[in-house]
Amino acid sequence: MGLSADDLLWYMAIVGSGQANAWRALVREQVRVGQAARDAERWLAELVAADDRHHEFHAFASFERLIAPGPRFTRTGAQKDYGPVLRGLPAGHSVLETLRALVSTFTESGIATLVVVMPANVEHLGKLGLLEGSALPRSLATIEGVRRRAGASFLDLHDSLPDAAFVDATGHHRPPATFDEPGVVASQLARAVAALLAGKPD
Repeated sequence: MGLSADDLLWYMAIVGSGQANAWRALVREQVRVGQAARDAERWLAELVAADDRHHEFHAFASFERLIAPGPRFTRTGAQKDYGPVLRGLPAGHSVLETLRALVSTFTESGIATLVVVMPANVEHLGKLGLLEGSALPRSLATIEGVRRRAGASFLDLHDSLPDAAFVDATGHHRPPATFDEPGVVASQLARAVAALLAGKPD
């Protein structure tokens, strides 16, 4: 079905926090925008009387713009993927509102909760010149503020791994034989979870 364990837990959490309608509305909007893009592509293909080779070329050209040798994101690709965070997340962003509702539900039920910002390839983003003057620190502070108001603990791992830990542009990690990313992240998570369970979160 293409449903990962992460997806299953995330969907259950959304429903459990009472935000299913908000999430459904967001998904509908994404589908609408995606359909508009497909309609534009179909119109372009008809306009130039292109055959399947046009679509293949278009897909390859898009890939070349977004993925650099390595493979790593080009500047354009990184801006597309990390744009909202680099520009500064507003406190009312729909994802943050969902996070707040979810964590608040857990807190009100007496469930100790840890909000974790997972590792990103900030080394590569720095090489692309996207970090200097960016609003990344403000976005992280906004996320931290949301979790604080909702009553959760916080662990920021966004800059905990070097470029060598990432196998591709989208953030998948190398196997432990090359770089022990799971060990690095797990050790920090273990300390944070132990502190949370002991009632002494960082």
